[in-house]
Order: sequence, then structure tokens, then C-alpha cells
Amino acid sequence: MISPQLIQYAFYDCHQHLQRIFGDDLPTISFSIASSEDKFPKTRNVAYTRFPNDNSSFEIVFAPKYHLYNDSMVLAVLRHELAHVIDEVYSTQSLGRFVGEDLERLYTERRVDRIAELLWNQQIFYDKVYLIQNVTSGVRPRPLNLPH
Repeated sequence: MISPQLIQYAFYDCHQHLQRIFGDDLPTISFSIASSEDKFPKTRNVAYTRFPNDNSSFEIVFAPKYHLYNDSMVLAVLRHELAHVIDEVYSTQSLGRFVGEDLERLYTERRVDRIAELLWNQQIFYDKVYLIQNVTSGVRPRPLNLPH
């Protein structure tokens, strides 16, 4: 069963992975679990990234309904949100050169999924019921009917 501690550990593990790649260039990224479900009205609303005005300190906020998700979903969502930070801090062109792929052809959410896939060397899928990211099975790339 998913617990706040397990999600925190998964965040720490993913964050450590990024630190090994980007070193001191990685901005400060914190993690929290929201106290209210107000910003997570749909089942598929799992997390969001809070962007600062100056790219200095980001926060990933996870939904308090974490008990609805499995570890594969938690991992994929955290990677996706961390990739939002990377996408925000580094230019798409420089990231594309870094990973060896043209990322400029993709719209934001698909680009972020692809960045996460390349950084962790594991595909991101969307389950067929709630369209929540996971790392085990489903459809990919991100369905077009989801926000871009």
C-alpha cells in the first residue's frame, strides 16, 4: 500500500538520480503532499509542480488521495513532474542536444514525458481507465485528449 513515506522515498530516489546527472546545476526541488484535494478534482489529477518566479526553488505537490495509486503510477508521476522542472530550467534545444533527440517537435506535456523517459531510461505509459502515468503498461505516448 502506498504511504506518504513511500512517496517521499520515491521522490528522494528520483531527485538523487537527477543530482547525479545535473550536479550543482540542479535547482532546489522540494516535495509535499497537499492537505486538501481542492486542486485535484479528478482521479487523474495526481500532482503538480509549483514554479517559482526566478527558477530558484521548485515544489512538487502530490495529491492527498495517494492511496488510490500504485507504486508504478507514483514513480511515473514523480518523474514527469521532475522533468517539468528540467524542462523549465534548461532550454529545449540544449536538452535535446544533451539527450541526443529533437525535443522541439513535441508539445509541452509529451516533451516532458519524453525527457523523463530519456533521463530514467524507462517508458511512461497512461493507463486506459484513468489516464494516469505509470511505468508498466498502457498507451503511449500521452493521449491527445489530455491537456497539452
